[in-house]
Amino acid sequence: MLVRELHPRVAAAVDGVDVRSLDDDATAAIEAALAEHPVLVFRAQRLEPGELAAFAQRLGPPELFPPAVAHPSSEMVTVISNRSGPGRGAPPYWHSDGLLRAEPPLRTVFYAETVPPSGGETLFSSTEAAYEALDEQSRTQLDELVLVLPGDVRHPLVREHPRTGRRALCVNAGATLGIVGVTRESAARLLEELVAHVSRPETVYRHRYEQGDLLVWDNVAAAHSATEAVDPALERVMLRCDVNAA
Repeated sequence: MLVRELHPRVAAAVDGVDVRSLDDDATAAIEAALAEHPVLVFRAQRLEPGELAAFAQRLGPPELFPPAVAHPSSEMVTVISNRSGPGRGAPPYWHSDGLLRAEPPLRTVFYAETVPPSGGETLFSSTEAAYEALDEQSRTQLDELVLVLPGDVRHPLVREHPRTGRRALCVNAGATLGIVGVTRESAARLLEELVAHVSRPETVYRHRYEQGDLLVWDNVAAAHSATEAVDPALERVMLRCDVNAA
C-alpha cells in the first residue's frame, strides 16, 4: 500500500490496494491515512454494492437507508444519480454530510459506478486546517457558538473529532438557519466569511472522477461541494455508504 499526497492536509491517493481483500493491518493503515488526509482516493476499483458495503463496514458501523432510497441489493448503499433520486438538481454548496441529523455520519464512502466524460466533479477542503488557520481570538470566539439547522437540529460551530480530538469548523452553507445568541444579520455575515475561508482556492482539492474511483472522506475533518451540474443527456451514477462513529 502506498499513500501518495494529492493536496496538502486535504487529499491522498491510496495505491496498490484492492479494497475487496483488506486485512486488519491494511484497514489500520487506511485509518492512519485518514487522520492525516481526510479525503482518500482509491483508483480502479471494481465493486458490487455488497462489496462496497463490506468495505464501509471496516471503517465503522454503516448507516441503513430506508427502502425508498436504498439500493435493491443492500440497505447499506444508496444511489446518487443525476437523473433521479436524492440531490438531483440541487445547487452546489459547501457542506459536511448529514448535518440535518442530530448524529451525522463520521465518514462517507463514495463509489463511481458510471462517470460522464465531463462534469460532476467534487471540491474538498480541510475544515481542521481552516480552523487552525484562524487567529487565537477567532478560535476562542467560535468555540462557543452553536449552529441551528432545520428541525431545530443544532451542532457546535467547532466540532471535536471523536477519534483524533482535533477541532474543525462545521459547515453547511445551504441549510444553516442561524447561530444561537447571534442576530440573523451577524450570523449570516459570519457564516459567509467562514465558508469563504474554508473554500479559499489554494486550500481546495478538486476531484475529477474516473470509472471505478472509490473515495472516503471524513465529515468532521473535511467539507465538500459539488460543481456544475452534469448534462442530463449524460449519465452519472455514484453509490454511497455512510459510516457512523464506533
